[in-house]
Amino acid sequence: MITKTEIVSKIGEVIRELRLERNLSQEEFADQCSIHRTYLGCIERGEKVVTINTLKKITDALGLTLTQFFKITESHK
Repeated sequence: MITKTEIVSKIGEVIRELRLERNLSQEEFADQCSIHRTYLGCIERGEKVVTINTLKKITDALGLTLTQFFKITESHK
């Protein structure tokens, strides 16, 4: 069974990878998401549990639905 810590880390890793695929800095991407850069960094490092509202802002900025994001996360190694 996957732990809460593992889930939080995996979500952060996927967000970081998707951001980097789009060649965006944390600052640029955080601005697009209307969140603070340091908060985005904490999410990407798995230090903060992202709320569903913030995750929706992130997936919108990535051009993904929440369903698409979770499918990507589920298949992530």
